Amino acid sequence: MIISTVRIASAGAKKKDEILAILFSVKGPTESKPQCISCRIYTEPRNEKLITYEEVWQNEESLYQHLRSPNYRNLLAAMDLSSEPPEVKFTTVLKTEGMEVMQRVLGRVDLKAMGRTKVAADRPAPKE
Repeated sequence: MIISTVRIASAGAKKKDEILAILFSVKGPTESKPQCISCRIYTEPRNEKLITYEEVWQNEESLYQHLRSPNYRNLLAAMDLSSEPPEVKFTTVLKTEGMEVMQRVLGRVDLKAMGRTKVAADRPAPKE
């Protein structure tokens, strides 16, 4: 799995709207690709000028095909509108785990209590 992340800075509200419009035009066709796991657009709550565009791909070949596509050129156009040099990252994920990590580290996890943020250990609770 490969995560492609692009962070773009907008110089003002009008420029931000223009960048977002381009990103949303890229998002639809991208997430419809069978090898695209997800495609998301984020704005930063603490820094309103920053926009993050993230794609998650099943494998390198799918990502590379996307990078060569006409649709990706629109993302490059959005990057050209950035008021600062855009930050671009490609992260390869070799292993993904879930609840089993919590169980391994914390002991038996009480799934019913998770909503109440309680974790039950394999050993009994101390007596008071």
